[in-house]
Amino acid sequence: MDLVIRTGWTAHNITELLAGRLDAAFVRPPLDDAGLEFRHIAREELLVAVPADHPLARERRLTRGRIAAEPVILWPRENAPGMHDLISRQLWPDGGPRIVREEPDDEQLLLSVAAGTGIAPVPEGRARALRIPGVRLKRVTAPMPTVDLALAHPSANAAPALGGLLSLVDALAGP
Repeated sequence: MDLVIRTGWTAHNITELLAGRLDAAFVRPPLDDAGLEFRHIAREELLVAVPADHPLARERRLTRGRIAAEPVILWPRENAPGMHDLISRQLWPDGGPRIVREEPDDEQLLLSVAAGTGIAPVPEGRARALRIPGVRLKRVTAPMPTVDLALAHPSANAAPALGGLLSLVDALAGP
């Protein structure tokens, strides 16, 4: 039994799972892929990253109205269509973001924010872990926007390692 760790975005991970090249993968719901099962791992707050010298950086919390017309940096929708649409609905309910640049991952996205290109929605855990200089992380007024993290695996997968991983996930989730 080998454990191989790879990095990939949700759509890529789903493709690999359905092709049988992965036994399990972390994904960002919402998802509706047949043949896969999902275990909820976590829900986290969605923050808005702003350049440190932007007027929004001085505000305690951001309103949806204040960010409505701001230039936005986001990753390509095809990376995780469900999450992309969920973010848009939660933060830009009146028409979607004005995307001016796409970046492949959260790190590049935050670097682009630091360069002053625009603002960007980022899951709190990832944003705080990266700690990019020149970026301020701002909370949004209620209702609090959130995103989920899940573990996906094929329904028919009987790999022993997968069973152990699912047991660990269940134990960490608690009652």
